[in-house]
Amino acid sequence: MGLPARQQRVLESIGETLQLTEPRLTAMFAIFARLTRNEPTPAREQLVRPAALTRLAAVVRRLPGRTAAPNEGG
Repeated sequence: MGLPARQQRVLESIGETLQLTEPRLTAMFAIFARLTRNEPTPAREQLVRPAALTRLAAVVRRLPGRTAAPNEGG
């Protein structure tokens, strides 16, 4: 699953800015990326599908003793 287009553009903009302003950091990241390219992405860094987030939110709302946040309205 990829990122929404807007988020992808923001990340690309950040990347371009870093390349221009922090060349050493860019080089170190390139080395890190090469060293770890064959490793799986850690589960905590996997993108979650929106449907899974919706289900999770529904479960959390039903937890006993949970009070609604001010902006949830429920």
